[in-house]
Amino acid sequence: MLKLGITGIPGGGKSTIFTALTRKEATYTSEPDVAVVSISDERLDYLARIFKKEKVVEFIDIKNNKNLLKNMDILIVVVPFFGDFDTPQNYLEEIENEFIVEDALLCEERCKRIEKNKKEEIKGELELLSKLGTTLEEEKPLRTFELNPQENKIIKGFTFLSIKSCICILNLEEGMEEKSVSFPSVHSIPMIAVYGKLEKEVVLTGDEEEMRVEFGLGPLPILRLKNAVFEAKNIITFYTVVGKEAKAWNIEKGTTAIESAGKIHSDIAHGFIKAEVVSFDILKETGSFNEAKHQGKVRLEGKEYEISDGDVIEFKFNV
Repeated sequence: MLKLGITGIPGGGKSTIFTALTRKEATYTSEPDVAVVSISDERLDYLARIFKKEKVVEFIDIKNNKNLLKNMDILIVVVPFFGDFDTPQNYLEEIENEFIVEDALLCEERCKRIEKNKKEEIKGELELLSKLGTTLEEEKPLRTFELNPQENKIIKGFTFLSIKSCICILNLEEGMEEKSVSFPSVHSIPMIAVYGKLEKEVVLTGDEEEMRVEFGLGPLPILRLKNAVFEAKNIITFYTVVGKEAKAWNIEKGTTAIESAGKIHSDIAHGFIKAEVVSFDILKETGSFNEAKHQGKVRLEGKEYEISDGDVIEFKFNV
């Protein structure tokens, strides 16, 4: 399950956007608000005609608990563009710079620790941290640094913030023309514009569909956010059917079968034998997994098979 942390400057509408995205009214206290939300998926909806379905993401309105950001998969930065908040680019730059400064301190502290006790160093770690430190000194976020697989393993346990995928939600006031809103990109962070207050009012009423038409609102903010998130993180979706339940799993492109099995349960990865794979389009064409097997359209794949978007998989394992 993806964890999305909502952050931003005080008064920028974080709690309003939280409600607009999740349909759960924020508490407006110092404690973080949390909501687990289902996201529409046409392929999963089709599978759900035969099986139950489950596809959720978790939203956390971080509020003042900045430590929670370290546990998030994706950071959603709410930037206000209403009233006296008339310089959205500056607010986004300010927050991004906070991430960079915090990462630079973390990088520096780890380097000092290694220098004191060389036995703690993972092979290649000091050299990598030096490169990352240079990137941060240049006021660039770590997500702009291209890591190879070995380097990814080295920093897996670090809690860098600027390495996380980041999406900006520009919180507009009603009446502003969305098309006319533009400002230079900050480190290529994707941006979606949302009428936060209006969207919140709409989702808290009982006539959401009718009101969206009346106010000329486009696609639901959560669906627009989903598209931005998947593009930013290079995410694909595969599906599993276990018993009578179909589930969707979000992974980064290039993830292998055994790595994907481990995301479901460590036992599946440890006892991995093979993966029975059929594309969603073929499954839809044949009508069921068993019929696809009967027609010889289900493939047997090994541990190193790279999962493709839309794969429907049955993992075979022994524990």
